[in-house]
Amino acid sequence: MARFVDMVKPLKWKSEAFRMLAKTTDAERKLANFRAVLHLPEPSEEYRQAERNYQAAIDAREMVTSEKNAILADIAQAGFTSPFQRTPSRTPADVAAIDIELKPLVAAEAEAKATRDRLRGEYAATAKASLAGATADFHVAVSLKLDELRELLDIGSALHAEALQASIELEQPIISGAAKLNSGLVEMVRKIVASWRR
Repeated sequence: MARFVDMVKPLKWKSEAFRMLAKTTDAERKLANFRAVLHLPEPSEEYRQAERNYQAAIDAREMVTSEKNAILADIAQAGFTSPFQRTPSRTPADVAAIDIELKPLVAAEAEAKATRDRLRGEYAATAKASLAGATADFHVAVSLKLDELRELLDIGSALHAEALQASIELEQPIISGAAKLNSGLVEMVRKIVASWRR
């Protein structure tokens, strides 16, 4: 007849498996929640338009600046050749005319940038405020998982020590390397995560 202890042992492992399954399901729910909430909020249409306006202002200014640079290059190139061979097609008067054309474009770009920067600042403040609770929860979750990983590796390290004492060579590298992994990489990451606490 089987001993009661032998009959209970498989039940114990099954109940442990069910407990781990429930824990995994809970962990998966938390991950799904983080995936859902850890996103920047949608920027307003006003902010999007400000970004487009700023880029358009940059493009307009750069187009005229490029034209000015071409004029300056033409004038400079003509200076390296004999005046009997080549006369520059553009003159300093053309540069002055371009400078007049550039002034309002530079001002428009500065104004567009100021508007974009103001709206970007407002968006950043809104995003940070909306994410504050979720990012704090994320920090806690990462810290807890690191603590859990350290505990697991401590168990592996203890088993490795026992195996060495009994002159048994275990084949799983995760067991033999648990102590190094725990004191090295995991501890380093744990310290980094702890330093992010504000």
